[in-house]
Amino acid sequence: MMNVGNNSHVEQDDAENVIAIVLSFMENAVNDAGTYVEHSGRTTVSKKDIHMALQAETFEYMQREDMDGSLLYYKEEVNKDLEHRKDLDYEDSEEDTEAETFLNSKVVKDSDMEEYSKSLCKCPVCKRFNKAVLKWDTWVPETDIEKILKKVIDTQL
Repeated sequence: MMNVGNNSHVEQDDAENVIAIVLSFMENAVNDAGTYVEHSGRTTVSKKDIHMALQAETFEYMQREDMDGSLLYYKEEVNKDLEHRKDLDYEDSEEDTEAETFLNSKVVKDSDMEEYSKSLCKCPVCKRFNKAVLKWDTWVPETDIEKILKKVIDTQL
C-alpha cells in the first residue's frame, strides 16, 4: 500500500516523466520536420510540416533506439529547471520575455511563407513522413497513448 506522505513525490515524478516524454517526442518531430523541409527544397518549416512530423513521430517514437537516453536527458533538464524556479532570485517574467523575443525572431508570418512542396526524396525520414500521411486518416489507434496522440494531432493542429 502506498504511503500518503509520498503522493506529492509520486505526482512530481509522474509530471517530470510526462514532460520528458513530450520534450523528447517534440525534439524528434521538429528535427525530422527540418530534414523534410530541407529535402523538399524549401527553407521554412510550415505548420503542415509540423503536423506531418507529429504524425510520423507517432508511428516511430516507441521504436526509437535512443528513447531511454533521451528521456533521461530531458528528465534531468526538467529537474534542473524546477530547481532553478525554486530559487528565490528567479524572475519568471524576465525569462518569459527572452523566450518570447527568441520565438518572435524565428516565427514566419503565414503571408511570408514560401509555397509548400512535398519532398520526393527517398531517404528514411522523407519516406516515413509521406507514408505516415497516407496512413494517418485510416489508422485506428490501439493503445491509450496512440488514441490521445491521434486526437490531439487531429483536433489541436
